Amino acid sequence: MNKLFLASLAVASFIACDGGKTCDSGEVCDSLGSDSGSDCTSLPTELGDVTYDCDNLGYFYDVNYINWGSAPDLYIYQSGSDNPWNEVHPFPADPVEYDASGCSEVYYLELASVASIPEVVEGTTTLFSCDMIDTLTWLVFAYDTPPGVAAECGGFGDDVAATNEFFGADCPTI
Repeated sequence: MNKLFLASLAVASFIACDGGKTCDSGEVCDSLGSDSGSDCTSLPTELGDVTYDCDNLGYFYDVNYINWGSAPDLYIYQSGSDNPWNEVHPFPADPVEYDASGCSEVYYLELASVASIPEVVEGTTTLFSCDMIDTLTWLVFAYDTPPGVAAECGGFGDDVAATNEFFGADCPTI
């Protein structure tokens, strides 16, 4: 299914529970971080953790939501370059995993690395290769249902402040 990911970033302040630990309600959480038997469908969407990796084919991302939402967007900015390139990639509309009670879901995105700008396609390909990873900054926008306005966002990588400024965002570092 999903590739193994080497890097994992968590938004600890937003996570109500972690798989196998006790939830705020005292119940045991499932592997996606939800209370057993809860109905979370009316709760707001929260950004959980984001994991990513890169190999000779391209980049791979998992975005975990606490509660249900709409597919996230990924903004990439080459903040560590004198001549930066930027991209925006929507995740596929359907999550790859979800909790039936509405307490969590996981969205997955693969971006194949390409060699030229005309080959870049939103949500499919990226101009960034693995050797550029130390010069990149990512912003992830989580959307509530129905989509339209971001519920939360988080940034990671080389320079979150510069990337926020470039995209006109105000995402905390995760």
